[in-house]
Amino acid sequence: NTVNNTVTGTIVGGPVLEGNDLKVIAYQADGVTVLGEGTVDATGKFTIDVGSYTGVVIAKVVNEGAENDYLDEATGVGKDLNAELFSMGVVSTANRTLTLNVNALTTVAYQKAIEQSGSEPLDEATVTSTNTAIAQAFGLSNLHTTNVITTNGSTSFDSSDGLNEGETYGAIL
Repeated sequence: NTVNNTVTGTIVGGPVLEGNDLKVIAYQADGVTVLGEGTVDATGKFTIDVGSYTGVVIAKVVNEGAENDYLDEATGVGKDLNAELFSMGVVSTANRTLTLNVNALTTVAYQKAIEQSGSEPLDEATVTSTNTAIAQAFGLSNLHTTNVITTNGSTSFDSSDGLNEGETYGAIL
């Protein structure tokens, strides 16, 4: 039997623009061993085949040029993403799809997990507990299963009826 695990997700620095020059690299728990990479489409989505790998996955966004990558939420102008964004999660069993959001909050969670692990590779418990703690600190139930609804661009964001979880996530970002 061939095992096929996939890492998929969405980048939000604001809505990602068509013609962006972003890619995502997936690493093993050591943060060094590359599992694969994927380009980022006009909706900010990426997909990476990681084969039979199970365990901690670290996703890093790489900006490959000076193209406008996202719509800035404050100004409404296209901007180049000149920041490193990270995310992390766990492929726990065979033939699974790990879905990750990649944004400022997931980057904070990654940095906090790295602080906790010191010189050791990230372990599943640290990744899970840190993702949960950062989500809860911002009033979210989960950093990754919630679809972010950005406050601008072609979006369904509507604060007049209260904020659902996706809108809350977008407002925080």
